[in-house]
Amino acid sequence: MEKSNIKVFVILDDKLLEVRDLKELIEVLESSREGRAIVIKGEVLGTLSFSKVKGLGKIAREKGRGRELKVAAVLDQMFRGFSDILLREVEDVEIHEILGRGLESSVKIGDRLFRHPAKDDFDVLKIVESVAKNKDLVAFFTGDKSLANQASALKLENVRVYYMPPNEYPGKESLAKAMILELNKLKNTKL
Repeated sequence: MEKSNIKVFVILDDKLLEVRDLKELIEVLESSREGRAIVIKGEVLGTLSFSKVKGLGKIAREKGRGRELKVAAVLDQMFRGFSDILLREVEDVEIHEILGRGLESSVKIGDRLFRHPAKDDFDVLKIVESVAKNKDLVAFFTGDKSLANQASALKLENVRVYYMPPNEYPGKESLAKAMILELNKLKNTKL
């Protein structure tokens, strides 16, 4: 790149790195989750922002060959009873409903519904992690801000956290519609 007086700088984690050739640029892009690049030849010719979800490249290639994304929803205890609506309205999405106490172990009910016991937030986060290991994308719906922050802090690349406090919706139906909308968006995600 220097032979033509063009210089490329990549900004990663607030550090500026000069890239000497195309091979090095590709290596930096493949090893980084997100960043920016600046192309200079006397003046700035262009900038580039990049972001990727690591580990999902294979999924995107397979989806192009007709493979459906495996999508799941995890509902915290505030959304008890929503699973029936979601199962009816959203096809091809597994629903994992957290019931809290009163259940000894996880149970599968039908083809797409799972119910899980949880004593505390730690158990809920373990369930989210467990579901994420087997799915391409997971929607975690919670009405608890602290739990939403904790789930986001896990930095699971295939988990989308939706903080939806029930008191901010006029009724159960409008909240269910918002969940359905988000699940349909996930199902149609282009990776």
